[in-house]
Amino acid sequence: MQRTYGPGADLRVEDLAISAGANLAFVSVVMSVCDPGEEVIIPVPWYFNQEQVLMMRGVRPVALRTRPEDGFVPQAKEAEKLVTQRTKAIALVSPNNPTGAIYPPALLARFALLCARHNIALILDETYRDFCPSSPHALFSQSLVPTLSESDASELRQELTKEEIEIASRWDWRKNLISLYSFSKSYAVPGHRLGAVVCGAELMQQVEKVLDCLQICPPRAIQLALAEQIPVLEPFVQEQAHTLAHRHAVLKSSLPSSWKLAAQGGFFAYLRHPFPSHSSYSVSQRLALELGVATLPGRFFQPEEGAEFWGSRERAREEDRWVRVGVANVDEDGVRGVGERLERAVSEWGWEVEK
Repeated sequence: MQRTYGPGADLRVEDLAISAGANLAFVSVVMSVCDPGEEVIIPVPWYFNQEQVLMMRGVRPVALRTRPEDGFVPQAKEAEKLVTQRTKAIALVSPNNPTGAIYPPALLARFALLCARHNIALILDETYRDFCPSSPHALFSQSLVPTLSESDASELRQELTKEEIEIASRWDWRKNLISLYSFSKSYAVPGHRLGAVVCGAELMQQVEKVLDCLQICPPRAIQLALAEQIPVLEPFVQEQAHTLAHRHAVLKSSLPSSWKLAAQGGFFAYLRHPFPSHSSYSVSQRLALELGVATLPGRFFQPEEGAEFWGSRERAREEDRWVRVGVANVDEDGVRGVGERLERAVSEWGWEVEK
C-alpha cells in the first residue's frame, strides 16, 4: 500500500485486517457501521452485491443518480442532498463495477470532505485500484488541500469555504475513510478469497469481531503463497494494467457508431445499446445466445422498474439500455471481434435502431 499511495501515505500495519475476499470485507464493515433502519448512499449503477448486503442487513440503500454525460461519475454536491440523520456512510467503487469509471483523486477528496463534515463513513471499494493509470488518490495523506487544489474540473476548483479548508487541512483519514481491497484481481487468484479492510483503530475493533465470527480466519494457503510474492509480482501487475488499458483502447476504436460508450476502466466498459424498443436483458440474451458475446444487463445494477428512484416506469424503461462488457479475460483479437459482432447485431437482428 505504501508503494501504491506514495511516501506521504500515513499507513500502519494495525490499520489493516485480512478478510476472505472483498465482498466479506464489505459485509464486515456494514455490520460494524450500520444498524437496521439506517442508510447508506450508493451511486447508480451500483455493484449489486453491495446493494444486496445492505438489504440483508436491513439498511436502506439510498440511490445516488449518476449520468452518462458525466461518464457515470457521481457528484458530491448531489450526494449531500441525500444525507439525513439516518445516513451512516457513502459507498463508492473506483474503478467502478459495473461502469468502469475511474473517479479522479480530487473527486474522491470532495467525497471525503463531505463525509468528514457530516461525520459519516466513506466506504471506498478499491478492488481494481491497481489498474488505475496513476495513484488512485491521496486520502491516506494528512491533508486534503493539495489534492483539492490540483483539480482541473470546474466543480472541484470552486472556492472552498473557511470551514471546508479547516477540515481538509486537518484531515484524519482514520475517522472517516474505510478502504476495501481484493487480491484476486491484481494477482490473478480469483476463488482463493483474499481481501482486506483498511480503517481506523476504533472501527477495526468491531470489524475484527465480525470477521472472527463469520470467517474465523481467511484462507491460509493463499496468504502464505502471496506473502513473499507480492514484491516479485509487481511487474506482472503493472503489465496487466498496461494490457487492460490497451484492450480498452481497442474496444473504443472498434465499436460501431450506434453503440455508445459512456465509461471504461479496470475490467469493464459500459455501453448503451441502439435498440430503443428492447431491454438490456433481451439484448444481453441475444448477444450471448446468437453472437457469443457475454455481457451483463444494466438492469442488474439499478433499482427495479417500479422504484420511486425513476419517477415513472417509462423513465425506467428508457434508461434500461446499458450493458456491461468485460475486457479482463479476452485478448486483443477477441476485443476487436466484439465490435464486429455488435455491428452484426445491428445489421442482422431486424430490430429498430436508434438514429
